[in-house]
Amino acid sequence: MDDQKIGVPVQQQNAVWRRWVEAPLVVCGAALVFVLMGLSFSDALLRSLFNMPIFGANDYAQILLSFAVAISLHSVCSLGDLLRSIPLPT
Repeated sequence: MDDQKIGVPVQQQNAVWRRWVEAPLVVCGAALVFVLMGLSFSDALLRSLFNMPIFGANDYAQILLSFAVAISLHSVCSLGDLLRSIPLPT
């Protein structure tokens, strides 16, 4: 009982470390989405205006998207929103 704070619920103790873990993950995920958006925009712009596409832009986009999904997976799982039972129509 020495490692737990007296009078503080366990859920509140877990919330403190979750904020420290989730905040950088959310920022990194948002940054990856903006990089992905900039890559796609610049590839389309260079392709249409100068006929010079970015070499491997589709591959880079796939890698960035997989990193964004992997980073956000922790937040989704910890909130319990990944698997939700949907009632089937009868």
